[in-house]
Amino acid sequence: MSSKYREEDLSKVRSLPIAERESKVRIEQFVDPVPPGKGAARAFDGLRDVFPELLGGDSIRRVTDAMLAARAGGKEIVWLIGAHVLKCGLSLYLNSLMDRG
Repeated sequence: MSSKYREEDLSKVRSLPIAERESKVRIEQFVDPVPPGKGAARAFDGLRDVFPELLGGDSIRRVTDAMLAARAGGKEIVWLIGAHVLKCGLSLYLNSLMDRG
């Protein structure tokens, strides 16, 4: 079957074991999903409001609004994310959200 997309030549691609890969992020740089002095139930209060109303900030607001509406409607949420979300330590937020349903 023909495709309108050009097939890439992967002959020069090589894999590198994670133990040999240099990391740009250290665990101590990860975001803490429960700031000091706040309980887990209040950790996200106001978080949505810290994002600017431009570029990615608007996207985050739309996503959080859709997630809140889905949860209020008893719907399930499926995460489709890229590696940067995890690499920057935001997995702790995702885990916290999942733990709380």
